[in-house]
Amino acid sequence: MYQRDYILRMIEQMTRTIATQIMKLREQRKYDEALAATGELYKKLSLPNPALLFKLTVRQLIDMMTMNGVAHLEKLEAIATLFKEEAEIRAELGQQEESGARLVKALQIHLYLFEEDPQPSRFEAMNGLLEQVDVTLLTPEEQNAVKAYYAYIEQSGEPD
Repeated sequence: MYQRDYILRMIEQMTRTIATQIMKLREQRKYDEALAATGELYKKLSLPNPALLFKLTVRQLIDMMTMNGVAHLEKLEAIATLFKEEAEIRAELGQQEESGARLVKALQIHLYLFEEDPQPSRFEAMNGLLEQVDVTLLTPEEQNAVKAYYAYIEQSGEPD
């Protein structure tokens, strides 16, 4: 248990540090370097190549991040965060189609995370993605998950 908590803190700290670097590079309009920094974070988190991850379906990603029947939600959350970062960089580069596809994939992962473990700490990211993504692009099951999310927020009184 303690080892898992330590690893989770390490992942969170590393993600925050590199996210800050990526944000600075974006502010300086060094988009290629910002994309390279996201690639470095994938490596540091012991994740496969981002191009490979993006080609996988969300179900395949979940299966890849599952060991002994337990999905590593923290790594899935990190992947979703990285997809969102990449999407924002690609949008700034004028690559709207690539950006939109990454936002959809990030939202799909967050929907899974919500269904598995609805943590209020994830709601801000989920709300941001829902503002950016046209939910009609989602499958009917995913659209139902969005409705369930909004119902949960309304019922629990969490801020949206």
